[in-house]
Formats: sequence, structure tokens, C-alpha cells
Amino acid sequence: IVNIINRNTVILNGECEGEVNYDGISIGRIYCRHNSNIQLNVKDNSKVFISVYDNAIVDIKCQDDAKVYVYKYGGLVKSLGNVIIRDKNLE
Repeated sequence: IVNIINRNTVILNGECEGEVNYDGISIGRIYCRHNSNIQLNVKDNSKVFISVYDNAIVDIKCQDDAKVYVYKYGGLVKSLGNVIIRDKNLE
């Protein structure tokens, strides 16, 4: 189980579960793959770029002026707030 706050780069492989949080003016890059299942919470003026692969499940909650950019190569993405999802399988 992971509980990560404001990390620059996060790599989640295997069967990781837990929360990843960003606040303030943080910037993050996340790679989520295999059977990982995470809750991503982003607020204030943070920006997060996340790539989702395989069977990973990501539940995103974006608040305030924060932005999340998702590059979806597989998996399942649920989102609330200012989240831009680019399905790379359709390109």
C-alpha cells in the first residue's frame, strides 16, 4: 500500500494500491501499470501527467486550479474535475 505526497516521479508496477496526492504548486509524472489500483488527488495549482497501462485502475479527483493530463494506453480511468484524457490506443 502506497501513500505518496508531492513526488516528482512515481512508478507503480505490479499490484500497487493506495493514494498519490499533490497540492500547492507541485508538478508530478506518474507511470501506473500492471494491476495497480490508485486514487490520485490533485489540488491547488498542481499539474500531474500520468500514463496508464495494462489493467491499471486510476480514480482521479482534481480540484481548484489543478490540472491532470492522462495518457491512456490501457486500463481504466475514472475522473472528476479538470482532467484531460488522451486515449493513445485511438491515435
